[in-house]
Amino acid sequence: MGSNGSAESAGRHPDHPRPRPPSGHAATSRAAGRSHPLGPGVRTTLIALAARLHDAELTPTAVELADALWLARHTPTTGLPPTPAPTPAADPGSPGQPTAPGPEPLAEPLPATERPNGPGHPGSPTPPRTTGLYGPAPSEAASGALAGIGLRKVPVPAPAALPDPLALERSLRPLQRYRPPTRPVRRQLDESATADRAADTGLVLPVFSARRRREARLALVMDDSSSTVVWNGALDELRQVCERAGAFRDVVVHRIHPDSPVPAQLGDSAGRQLTLVLSDCAGPLWRSGRMQRLLHAWASTAPVAVVQPLPQRMWGRTHLPARTGLLRRREGPAGRLEFSPHQGNSPPGGGIPIPVLALRRSSFEAWSRLVTGATGQTLTAAAAVVLRRHPPVAGRPRAGGPMEPAERVRTFRGTASPAAAQLAVYLSAVPLVLPVMQLVQRAMLVRSSPDVLAEVLLSGLLRRDDTGPDETAGGPAYAFLDGVREELLGQLGASSAALVLKHCSDYIESRYGRTVRNFPA
Repeated sequence: MGSNGSAESAGRHPDHPRPRPPSGHAATSRAAGRSHPLGPGVRTTLIALAARLHDAELTPTAVELADALWLARHTPTTGLPPTPAPTPAADPGSPGQPTAPGPEPLAEPLPATERPNGPGHPGSPTPPRTTGLYGPAPSEAASGALAGIGLRKVPVPAPAALPDPLALERSLRPLQRYRPPTRPVRRQLDESATADRAADTGLVLPVFSARRRREARLALVMDDSSSTVVWNGALDELRQVCERAGAFRDVVVHRIHPDSPVPAQLGDSAGRQLTLVLSDCAGPLWRSGRMQRLLHAWASTAPVAVVQPLPQRMWGRTHLPARTGLLRRREGPAGRLEFSPHQGNSPPGGGIPIPVLALRRSSFEAWSRLVTGATGQTLTAAAAVVLRRHPPVAGRPRAGGPMEPAERVRTFRGTASPAAAQLAVYLSAVPLVLPVMQLVQRAMLVRSSPDVLAEVLLSGLLRRDDTGPDETAGGPAYAFLDGVREELLGQLGASSAALVLKHCSDYIESRYGRTVRNFPA
């Protein structure tokens, strides 16, 4: 085989240590002075290969090197077709631009590094080729324009909605100790004990033993509305977190539609099923009081909690206003609680307090310990009281009168958290589709939680863009109100905008092809 020839041409036994070739241009010049029987092209390739192996501190044997060369010769080379340079996106909001919507850049091409000896030098690795990446097309007309210049859709890694899923998993592990108030006796056939008894007595009599397994089941619930579309990714990741926690026999996701009946699987009179409702409590089900009445029915027999993705200071403005107080587990059905608010009037009689959790470890862990703890255990937490006949929620008056863009931005910055204010500035440099907005948050504010993006979405600076892509095509899409993008871009600056694109490019490059969830771009 070719491996023997390679060993002979090396002038040494394959098992002998391979001498390190001299580095630098001296080795290249000496090798270049000798003729190679396979031609100058092969000689140059071998010299470059030897230099790269030396730089990587790899010392393959002659047999390994010959096998690699043989495999490379018989492996078909595949390359991407050359991509034409896309038309640069216009500056948003600049005068004189066409009104037809077009793609906005998601990540800029990274320039090739200038090398003194050039990319064609035998000892220099070929720089990786990069290409421009654009967000989902906002309309069918823009999609046709993209197809006309030769662009195609590619899957881009979607950022995680939960910043620390492992911490959430650990916070749910105390629920492994949860036991429903009415535990059915489960017994299974013990084959070994049955065989031993048959051998001892000669009678084949079945022997049963108690079956030990996880008792609790979990129902993850979300109400369908225009605002909860934002939390679809968080719901899917929360389901995976609960499945990996090892505390539940099964985890089932339910979606409740305003015009559909409630799934029959929800609610368990035996107390074996725990319920977590992920919602911003702003949809029509909450406005009508129907969701509150469902919570009352479920919480009367088993533990129930609401996972609120909005910032905590905004909970009082939702249709399930939560207050901070003292939760106490009382005797009775599993999960029955008493609530004493720190401020305000006591909750009305007949109401059931529902703990309201934030998407972080401390909140989940405290609720898990309260559910699995002993009677009389107390916890300082946020909760809302629901009634058996919960009335509809009265509408709140809207702020009247138009506002100037600068005034809108000042009002937002005066009430927003520092992270949300900074994220709004970063988002002025990218197309406003939800996966891209989540990508910018994860690339620029690494440890921030989902409520930061929620704060921006509810800031009054944005509106839903009905002409943009839907959830199946990389949406939903948003748009800044008139003049707001320009105000935010003035605070960002050209250098910071380039930094946003660079960090997003690095994030995509480091995770491309390695994630399960992707969005089209």
